[in-house]
Amino acid sequence: MKLRLLATALFLVFSGPISHSADADSNYFFTPEPSAIPEVLAAIGGAKTSIHMMMYHLSEPTIIEALIAAKKRGVDVQVLLDQQTVAREKPTGAFHALTAADVKVIKSSTGFSISHYKTFVVDGTTAYVMTLNLTRITNQVRDVAYITRDKDTVKFLEDLFALDVANGADQGVAAPKMIPDNIVLSPVNSRARLQALIKTATKRIQLEVENFSDTALANDLIEAKKVGITVEVLVPRCNMGAADFNMPIAKQLAQGKVDVRLMPDPSTTATPYIHQKSIVVDGERAFLGSENFSFNSLDHARELGIIISDRPVVQKMMEVFVSDFNQGLNITQAEAFTCPVKTFSVDTAEAI
Repeated sequence: MKLRLLATALFLVFSGPISHSADADSNYFFTPEPSAIPEVLAAIGGAKTSIHMMMYHLSEPTIIEALIAAKKRGVDVQVLLDQQTVAREKPTGAFHALTAADVKVIKSSTGFSISHYKTFVVDGTTAYVMTLNLTRITNQVRDVAYITRDKDTVKFLEDLFALDVANGADQGVAAPKMIPDNIVLSPVNSRARLQALIKTATKRIQLEVENFSDTALANDLIEAKKVGITVEVLVPRCNMGAADFNMPIAKQLAQGKVDVRLMPDPSTTATPYIHQKSIVVDGERAFLGSENFSFNSLDHARELGIIISDRPVVQKMMEVFVSDFNQGLNITQAEAFTCPVKTFSVDTAEAI
């Protein structure tokens, strides 16, 4: 217990107070909401000097148009896109549309399996760290975004953007020399920091993620359960092209007495597809980011997340988790559930 309390103290990272007032140091929002995400459009529309975006999937037309409009009014707009996603794009996709409008678009390094982060910085002062892609299906997908003006976090993200632009140019995998304690970055420290966060728990762990296949993290949750910690896990039951998807890890967790639930299809605003990647620990601190809990995501991809202790947002994450968790299938129900057949389209859907 003493080791857990010491680890807890090390993870109480301050990121500033949070509220919904215009002058707050930090803020947040959740989806489902309209695909033309109001908070993102407002940020892009209000940019005065720069927008530096690192995005896995970008297909929502109004956001693409907003980036082009920002460029036209003199804002330095630069967008770093995953090179594999660009390769699958149609000629009308984001890369081609932005490039045609003289927006600087950079393809990510092939040295990373994918570049999966979902973040951007406006005017060098405000950072958006998100679990959501900027696509057309946000009205039926559960995600969360954290907005911060914390100077160290913003500076790190600007430096990371510049580093990964250089990585894209030479197909490198260079890592930042210094990473703030609240930053979770693949393939550098995601596994270590997420496992350490889990081990700080003394009362409760509430975890939700789209893709969970990493047995080491699953074992950490099972060990937490063994010492009396309440462990709750929520994942989607179905995914495009993968009927069993999270079932193997769900069965492993259930056998370890973890309370695991699986959100069924079809995805709606009321029962959203679980795309959010987050961990809430003891109702006091939380991780959110682009990292799925898989070997590829933690150890080979470029991913970005943040650990926060802003009480209002952590409390809201708990509330949303409980609401979704209560609608999930238990393991027996999930085994009996038949997933509908879906067709994957990079322009209308998001996987991984």
